[in-house]
Amino acid sequence: MELSKLTFLSFFIFFATFFNSSAQDFLVFNQQRTLSYDSVIIEYQKLDKMYKQAKLIEYGYTDVGKPLHLFVISSDGEFDPVKIKKKNRRIMLINNGIHSGEPEGVDASLWLAADLLSNKDDKMKLLDSTVLCIIPIYNIGGALMRSSYNRANQIFPLEHGFRGNARNLDLNRDFVKADSYNARSFAQIFHAWNPDVFVDTHTTDGSEHQYVITLIHSNPRFLSEPLGNFMGDVLMPEFHNKMTKIGFEMAPYVQTKDWVVDDPSTGIFGFYDSPKYSTGYATLFNTISFLTETHSYKTYDLRVKATYAFLEQLLGLVKKYHFPIGQYRAAANKKVSNQSVFEINFETDTTQVDSIWFKGYEALWKNSSLTGAQTFGYDLEKPYNKKIPFYNTLVTTAQIEAPDYYIVPFAWHEVIERLRLNNVKFEVIQRDTVCMAEVYFIDKFEFSNYQTGGHRPINNIELRTEKRWMKIYKGDIKIPVNQDANKYIVQMLEPKGADSFFQWNFFDEILERREYFSPYGFEPRAVEYLKNHPELKEKFDQKRKIDPEFANNHYIQLKFIYDNSPFAEPSFMRYPVLRIMNGK
Repeated sequence: MELSKLTFLSFFIFFATFFNSSAQDFLVFNQQRTLSYDSVIIEYQKLDKMYKQAKLIEYGYTDVGKPLHLFVISSDGEFDPVKIKKKNRRIMLINNGIHSGEPEGVDASLWLAADLLSNKDDKMKLLDSTVLCIIPIYNIGGALMRSSYNRANQIFPLEHGFRGNARNLDLNRDFVKADSYNARSFAQIFHAWNPDVFVDTHTTDGSEHQYVITLIHSNPRFLSEPLGNFMGDVLMPEFHNKMTKIGFEMAPYVQTKDWVVDDPSTGIFGFYDSPKYSTGYATLFNTISFLTETHSYKTYDLRVKATYAFLEQLLGLVKKYHFPIGQYRAAANKKVSNQSVFEINFETDTTQVDSIWFKGYEALWKNSSLTGAQTFGYDLEKPYNKKIPFYNTLVTTAQIEAPDYYIVPFAWHEVIERLRLNNVKFEVIQRDTVCMAEVYFIDKFEFSNYQTGGHRPINNIELRTEKRWMKIYKGDIKIPVNQDANKYIVQMLEPKGADSFFQWNFFDEILERREYFSPYGFEPRAVEYLKNHPELKEKFDQKRKIDPEFANNHYIQLKFIYDNSPFAEPSFMRYPVLRIMNGK
């Protein structure tokens, strides 16, 4: 009996201590440290066991072989996302540690979760109409590579993870190409929970400025109406005001022309987050998205507090506007499902310049004490608050009228796998047939000079379109362009789409010849073909007259005939995804 009393008393003391203590008691950010991966998961496991409103779920694997966790806080204990949506509750998803040397969100989210669940300062009311989902650490492989030397510009925290994952991929360039298991598991989470609001937490170590936190968010233009107008006209102004009032004024993420001479006073650029980035990916599905960038030159505890404040204030806004967010997002999705014309690529218009107030430090040139050469820096004794140029106008560089259907041949199974992961609805063709289709041919392209994430992306694409009767086989898929995922479908399947499957090398095989000719063996057939096709012979003779280089090169002349005849292989430079218009 005495032992039982002692056991019960020990448990009671532990339980009471946990509930009455601040979350900071098990965090270490005030010591300029961050929790390890194992410590983070252990703390979430504790919260899972202690609160019926919390659940820690495993979703698939990551490239290091460990599962990707999702921690869910639901005030009424409902953890079925379908039932949650039916209750007209909003879902907010936080992704942390995508670059594991940038862990503010890891600690801030755990702190916030503990405060919400213990109802500290009546915080649980923030979740009256919202379910909060937290990915504790996304880049687990990078988090396990802890060191004090991973980020050369960053002193705090004293030890932190590595930017790349277990495959050395930058996971914030992998959302649509999904080379990593991390990205594929993330897609499962994203589409299972279908978040209304998404946050990805980061750290920046570029320019010196006075802000603890800078921000990238969905460009209202990329969110279909009326959601985009709501974000630009209502949500963002109020959000900025709230953060300023609590001492964490926000500025746009600082991206300048030159990262060596990183002087914001010369102007900063609005960040174009194409779909390879988390926020650009989320926007394809009309999810309001944010990417926080706390400033690595500030102390770590201040950066964690700024991230906590950001998340708490955002939860407050989601609660306040939970009904219009749901209403506007549903309307935006309906608009997308009926949309026919899509803007699929953009660039910054440098002829259009606005201005914003910015708190920075005067630029300073001095001789380096290390190298003796002149170097760029900042004079921290000369802060300024002044208007600077802001280039935030995007112009459309590619726009497309979507077909009624796309056909993706079975052979391109890696593309089909990613379509399936992203909740794209399609029909599997049940018998061999033929159909009239719009077919793209690649006339010109360039591979990037630099490798990115194991790829050499394709740029400067020039296409021509032909209508042809094409064979379609059993097992190919037919994708109707009449669904919520339309923006993703068109963006990824149109070759000129930013971060399309074509640009990310998923179809590189079509850029290689498989059939060839030899001059000796082909010449008799070339002569015979010209004889039977006088229109081609006329073009051939004309080219010989006006192009001396052509006229003096035997092989190039034969190649001209080969390329303009049925001898040329039909699949070379032919984009394999077909466009079907008007159901034909």
